[in-house]
Amino acid sequence: MTRGNRYFFFVLVFASVVIGLVSKSYAVLGITLLASLAIGLWIEKIDNKRDEKFKHHNAVHNYHH
Repeated sequence: MTRGNRYFFFVLVFASVVIGLVSKSYAVLGITLLASLAIGLWIEKIDNKRDEKFKHHNAVHNYHH
């Protein structure tokens, strides 16, 4: 995932929470918080997907004597 995509989703999450706060409704705030959390977890999974095939190298390189 490119840096531009990450920033786009950060702005999307921030804007949705701000909309929830401005609405002064606990229901809307709760929905926007849950949606933001879901977007964040989804993006984290996509961002880490490219590194999955290299995780087996970490076991070798993180070994301390």
